[in-house]
Amino acid sequence: CFMIIKKYHEKIIYYRYYISLIVFICLVALKIHGSSIGMWDNYILSKLDSEQSTVLLGKERAIRSDEWLVYTPWMLSQSVSPKPFQIVNSNIRSDGQNMLLANIPILNFDLLSKPYHWGFILFGKDYGLSWYWVLRFILLALLSYELLFILCRSKKMSALGAIVISLSPVVQWWYSTPASVVDLIIYAQAMMVTWYYYVIRVERNWKSLIMIYLFTVSSIGFVTVLYPPVQVPLGYLIIIFMVYFFAANKNNIIHNKKEFIHIATCLVIFIISIVVFVFESLEALKITLNTIYPGRRTVLGGEYDIKYLQLFLINWLLPYKDVNFLNRSEVSSFINFIPALILIFLIIQNKKFENKRLFLALFFYLIFQISWLVIEYPPIFGKLTLFSFVTEKRLASFVIGLTSVYLFI
Repeated sequence: CFMIIKKYHEKIIYYRYYISLIVFICLVALKIHGSSIGMWDNYILSKLDSEQSTVLLGKERAIRSDEWLVYTPWMLSQSVSPKPFQIVNSNIRSDGQNMLLANIPILNFDLLSKPYHWGFILFGKDYGLSWYWVLRFILLALLSYELLFILCRSKKMSALGAIVISLSPVVQWWYSTPASVVDLIIYAQAMMVTWYYYVIRVERNWKSLIMIYLFTVSSIGFVTVLYPPVQVPLGYLIIIFMVYFFAANKNNIIHNKKEFIHIATCLVIFIISIVVFVFESLEALKITLNTIYPGRRTVLGGEYDIKYLQLFLINWLLPYKDVNFLNRSEVSSFINFIPALILIFLIIQNKKFENKRLFLALFFYLIFQISWLVIEYPPIFGKLTLFSFVTEKRLASFVIGLTSVYLFI
């Protein structure tokens, strides 16, 4: 397989969208997914067919109880509830469960920004579950490649980076939770890629209009997947990219009145979508905000053991070995190349190269993120920057690692 990829990598990259589409269709048609739902065999003993199994390769993971015990049953229950794909599912909890806030498939405006939910609506729960698992991975891999190619203009390095991101231990361990970092990384990268291809395009045509509308849809998805510990630092990463691309192409944003109307339309769509999302989830949001955890939790930084940044050195053992200081999902991380990146910075800071300003911005943002792990900041700083929502563990596992991969590539 490796030799085939090595020999035909140029064609694979060139035809990546067609290959992805074929892989997607085949896996969904075969109802392939990565759920650990087979864990229910340990609890429901009276199976209709004792010879059947949901497992083709690998094994179920009990540690993924957020997925097989909660979220997957919630998604499947949306198809069989008295009123399918409604915001409040009466089968969950005595007073119903808000599925919009939980990022579960529902049939309303939110579906526009959640293409990985479309399979449930179009083809039912069996194909829908496969659609959900497969599409997210394909989107993550393709968008990672596109963004990294923008940064380095090397097909091989971009492909390597896409593999490092998509197959990283932290993505694989946290892939199974719907309201998760994987969705946020997909949306964040989609925003950066579509924004770039919109602002750099000299000739405005239907492709540039598609980009600005995809940017809007991605923005809605990013905001409505509520997970502030990752949303906030990822948001700053998005801003860095957007400001850099804008500064380099500031005279290329709006060419005529027609484009202004399209941008204004996108802004209206975004505002309406967020307002409707908040309105329809208001009661659930109030309940969450009034909890001790996570609603009133305030983080000031400084509560992280810096040596854990090197946990990526043992990630390759995690599928086979347990640890006694954290659970395996929390130990997982991106390969962050720290402290090698700091040494690289000292070597190349005086050299000229494309996207150097972006490199410097990302590097200093990385240094700030690391400082959040070891320095306790004043409460007012945490509140103003929203980093008071950002726990040290989540920052170290996800956004520091992702920033590091961008810098490395």
